[in-house]
Amino acid sequence: MATYLIGFRAPLTGFDQLVPAGYRLIPIEDRHLTLVYIGPLRRLTEIVKALETLEGAGLLTLTFRGLTALPSLSKPRYLAVLPVEDSAHLLERLRCTLLNALEHVPLNERYSVFKPHVSIARLRRKSSFELLRVVERSIRASRRVREEMRVYTLSLLKAERGSISEVFSVQL
Repeated sequence: MATYLIGFRAPLTGFDQLVPAGYRLIPIEDRHLTLVYIGPLRRLTEIVKALETLEGAGLLTLTFRGLTALPSLSKPRYLAVLPVEDSAHLLERLRCTLLNALEHVPLNERYSVFKPHVSIARLRRKSSFELLRVVERSIRASRRVREEMRVYTLSLLKAERGSISEVFSVQL
C-alpha cells in the first residue's frame, strides 16, 4: 500500500564510501528527507493548496555531516546522514510553516520528535557484534565528511514498495 509524505529528494552521495559491507545502498533516486509524514492519501486538494502557500519561499542550502544508525546504534537497520545544526533549524522552521498550512488536514505523523535525516543504506540481515563495531567506526570516520545541497522544490511524494515518486511539487 502506498503512503505519502511531504519533503524533497536528497541525492547525497558523499558518505557512500563509508557504508560498511552488509548494507545495501538506497538508490540515489529514492533518497529523500521527510518533513511531514501523511500516510494514506486523503484530501489531495488541501495538501496541494498547503504546498502552494510555500511556493517562492526561497531556496534552501543545507549542509550534512556525519552518519547515524537508525533506529539506534544497537539496532543499526539503516545508516542515515544528518544535517548540521543550522540546517536542522532551517528544516524545523520549514516544517512548522508547512504544519501550519496543513492545520485542517488529518496527518498520521509516526514520530513525536522531528529528527531530519536522509537514509542512505539499509541492512537486510541481523546485526552481529562485529557489524556493530564496523558501524561504529564508520560513524566516527563520517564526522569529517560534509556535503552541501540546494533544495529548489518541495514535493508531495508517494512511497511504495521501497521506491519514491513525485505526485506534486512547488518551486521554493
